[in-house]
Amino acid sequence: MDLEDDLEQAVDRAEEIDEVVCKARSYVLKTKKPREEKKKKKDEQPTPRYFGLLPEVDLIGVIGKQMEETSFWNALVAEHRTTVRPHITVVHKNSLPGATELWERCSQLHRMAFPPSFTFTLGHLVWNK
Repeated sequence: MDLEDDLEQAVDRAEEIDEVVCKARSYVLKTKKPREEKKKKKDEQPTPRYFGLLPEVDLIGVIGKQMEETSFWNALVAEHRTTVRPHITVVHKNSLPGATELWERCSQLHRMAFPPSFTFTLGHLVWNK
């Protein structure tokens, strides 16, 4: 509809638009994807993005004692930039194919009914200023 259209032209244009909108609303998809493929994808376990360790550690309690005098650490704590559930990435999918052997070993651990527990000691803390 243009500003120069008279009433009859505007009504004709509105009817054309209404026809097109009705046709679009009544459109029915003719080819559908088989449902089996969708169901199959739901049953499959998603491929992990990375394998890592989730240590049960209170970062503020453990690291804070050593770092309480540094402005870096104080800023992290003040801005709530420390995490409650830290993780250590062992291997990431973006490291493939170079880290295939490590990825496969981690995959085997991941598939175990009762994966092993690990114990370790934090020895060094490294950061950039």
